[in-house]
Amino acid sequence: MQVIYLDVLLAVNLFVNYFLLLSVKLFFHSKVKRWRMISAAVIGSLFSLMIFLPDPGLLLTFLIKGILGVLLVWLCFGYQQRGIFIKTVLGFFGVNFLYAGVMMALWIFVCPVGMYWNNGVAYFHISALALVIGTIVAYIVVRVICFLWNKRVHAKELYQIKIIWNQKEANLSAFYDTGNRLIDPFTGHPVVICEYQAVKNLLPASIQQVLESGQYIQSTELLQAVKFHLIPFQTVGGESFIVGFAPDQFYLEEKPVSGFMIGITVNHLSHGEFQAVLPAKFN
Repeated sequence: MQVIYLDVLLAVNLFVNYFLLLSVKLFFHSKVKRWRMISAAVIGSLFSLMIFLPDPGLLLTFLIKGILGVLLVWLCFGYQQRGIFIKTVLGFFGVNFLYAGVMMALWIFVCPVGMYWNNGVAYFHISALALVIGTIVAYIVVRVICFLWNKRVHAKELYQIKIIWNQKEANLSAFYDTGNRLIDPFTGHPVVICEYQAVKNLLPASIQQVLESGQYIQSTELLQAVKFHLIPFQTVGGESFIVGFAPDQFYLEEKPVSGFMIGITVNHLSHGEFQAVLPAKFN
């Protein structure tokens, strides 16, 4: 008979959930308040009580864990845009599958004394000292992995921006690119280039149709009617255009700034690390 201590069960799963959320935070450079991470980890630890329930079957277990994962991501990171939220959920599931795979391997091949696995919940009978040491080791591992990951995009070059237009807002991660010297010729303001999907919720349906059809030149009058216009830029193939507009408010790291235009591109700017490119003149 396996003896399970309730305090150890909750403490271990609180620790595990916190570091799963921390891993996602560091990978995606998310700005998250610590109290939100702790709150989500606490909620997640309470679901570890499922270990006492009869086995509901693999399908139902995956369904419950899936709903829990979405809930924890929402509690911790909030909901900004659909694309960002889906990416964060998938990232959280990814680190969870990695953790579950390690736990399953331990259970099958090693079966350490004091370990119990049921309903997708792992239990370890460990001391407080072991938990502290495990916390330190886990944090070091997460930091090393994130250091290697961040070589693609240096974390110090990423900023959080908020765009408000027509009483709607979009929150994005932005990369500071000294090579972005795009200037709006109508206002003389530098242009923050944003992915269409990241700001789609700000845009009227008519503008969405223009961007999705690619009929920019033919839609000049329609764009002007809703205070949008075309911003020209040079490419290898010649001159092209992006749709631009002046935001009602623009925040950089929660500080209001002015004098920027928003340019929208239908192309992806990164592999998920950021959704906007700041101009060279922002700093």
